[in-house]
Amino acid sequence: MLLTRLSFSHFLELLALDWPLQRAFYEVHAVKNTWSVRALKQAIESALYERTGLSTDKAAVLAGHAGTQPLVIADVVKNPYVLEFLGLDELTFDNEHYFIDLVFYHRILKCHVLVDLKLGAFSHADAGQMNVYLNYYREQEMTAGDNPPVGLILCAQKNDTLVRYATTGMAEQLFVSKY
Repeated sequence: MLLTRLSFSHFLELLALDWPLQRAFYEVHAVKNTWSVRALKQAIESALYERTGLSTDKAAVLAGHAGTQPLVIADVVKNPYVLEFLGLDELTFDNEHYFIDLVFYHRILKCHVLVDLKLGAFSHADAGQMNVYLNYYREQEMTAGDNPPVGLILCAQKNDTLVRYATTGMAEQLFVSKY
C-alpha cells in the first residue's frame, strides 16, 4: 500500500527517521492525509510525532497540523516562560537581533556552555550561527581564568557528513548532537 501511495521522495524523508514507531506514525498520517513531501517535511521538522505524544489533546494537535496553520509556540512549549528579569543581553548587529537559546556556566570546566535548540534537521547555517555566538562570548563575556566557550547544537536530525564539512576549521568546542 505504501508503494502506491507515497513517492520516492516521501520514502527518503521517512528513512531518515531513526525510530520505527516514529516512522510508522508519519507513514500512516502521510497516507491518511495525502501529505505532499513538503507537508511531511513540515510535520517532521515541527516535531508532530513528539508533540502529539506529549499532548493531552492529541486530536487537537493533529487537527492543527492538518489545517496547515502556522506553528504556534504554545503548541511546542506547554508553558512559555518570559525571563526578562534575568537581564540577558541580545546580540545586535546592524539592528538585527540574535538570541542564544540557553547559556550555562560550567564551574568545573570554567567556561560558558552555549546551547542552540533546533526543531528541524541540522543546517550548515546553524554552525555559522553558533560560531558567531562562540566568537562573541570569547571576546565579550570571558573573564580572566575562563576557558573558551563551548557550543552545542541540539537538533532533531543531522547528517554526519554535513556536520563534518560545516564545522571543520571552526572552534574545537562546537558539537552537534541529536535529541
